[in-house]
Amino acid sequence: MLFTAAGRDGVPLLEAWKKQFPELRLSCIGRITAEPGLTIRDKKGVRPLSAHGYVHFQKP
Repeated sequence: MLFTAAGRDGVPLLEAWKKQFPELRLSCIGRITAEPGLTIRDKKGVRPLSAHGYVHFQKP
């Protein structure tokens, strides 16, 4: 499942999630910003990420 929540709701959401689903981990995988484009952050820092999706039925 993937969904968004306002930053101010992060802690209350996590607390409610733990009560409702104690065996299911909730992970933050990113955030929405006002700036255009996509970036990825890893141990090397922040870098641009190209916007593309999975190509279904593509021949190898």
